[in-house]
Amino acid sequence: MNTTLRKRQVFLMVAAVVALVAIWTAPDFNETRAGDITQAQKKLATAPVVFSGAGHPDVTFTAELARSEEEQHIGLMFRTKMNNDEGMLFTYDEPQVLTMWMKNTLLPLDMVFIDKDHKVIRIEENAEPQTLNVRSSLEPAIAVLELNAGVAAAQKLKAGDLVTYPQ
Repeated sequence: MNTTLRKRQVFLMVAAVVALVAIWTAPDFNETRAGDITQAQKKLATAPVVFSGAGHPDVTFTAELARSEEEQHIGLMFRTKMNNDEGMLFTYDEPQVLTMWMKNTLLPLDMVFIDKDHKVIRIEENAEPQTLNVRSSLEPAIAVLELNAGVAAAQKLKAGDLVTYPQ
């Protein structure tokens, strides 16, 4: 096995362990009423997120903006529906390898990881709901757009697409 591949595997294993520790030590939202979380989610600002790329016309989603740590931790928990032209955008100040999980998330999702140059670097399709499985950007990213499962493929989104969204 080449050294670069081995280093990447070790890095991903460490990132997964760190993410699991964060999950296990986070407040248990099972004890929080789902209605309270849904009420908090309704207060999130929204903005257009536009994908431009070869092979498809521009595609625009209306995304809720999860900017604070609390908003990002709650994410799409307990939601039972989301329109196919909607999503949730998680933005970060500095590029980093991002890890996401689906604890208390009821909808299967596509996760579109975006780098500092606003390009799609990876799409995790059809992430299984209600799991602690860690999904990673694999490379430094600055944002993640969560969409209903299957929407990324249906809209022909792909790595390299340019993404425009408010900072």
